[in-house]
Amino acid sequence: MNYWNFTLLLAFLVLILGCGEKKTKQKNKEVYREPITLKPYSEPLPDSVLNRKFSYGADSPKQLAMALVNVLNKKDSLGLWNYAVNEKEYLNWIWPEEPSSDPKFNIPLEFAWENLYRDSYKGLKKLHKKYGGKELELVSMKLLGEKIKHQTYMYHREPELKIKYPDGSTDVISEIGTIVELNGRYKVLFYSKD
Repeated sequence: MNYWNFTLLLAFLVLILGCGEKKTKQKNKEVYREPITLKPYSEPLPDSVLNRKFSYGADSPKQLAMALVNVLNKKDSLGLWNYAVNEKEYLNWIWPEEPSSDPKFNIPLEFAWENLYRDSYKGLKKLHKKYGGKELELVSMKLLGEKIKHQTYMYHREPELKIKYPDGSTDVISEIGTIVELNGRYKVLFYSKD
């Protein structure tokens, strides 16, 4: 190999290996990162997916918060369950897009549901005991956490319900873990036990 061929080869290798993606820090700029999620449906989404509706879902996060406060005032634990994702909704609509549903993890459907259900049940009991029958009034509803977009639904993390007691004092309900939005309807994914 002559000198010029060697030089060209070396320059080519430096160019190829040295040109990577330059990473720079951005100041005060929110960077959106696509979540790691499974996309089990072809695009465009089929009508069967676009027409899914939560039973007992609400049209907005605020309407969901008002419904939750209403059932708490009635000490209606079944009402609280109705506004949470049920087994059919979770296993058929939510779970297939979760990263942990990937077959390589070999997680049985029953195990996935039972874990969510068990922890949510503990959170519901805590919520019911702490706020049930207290004649609460919803002051505000905020979604403080991140939004995580999946193929057919979106998670709204850290919902905060500010409530007022009849004596005028206020409190924040933080036992609602995540709200899930599906086709314009909102429901509680789980009640937080912690």
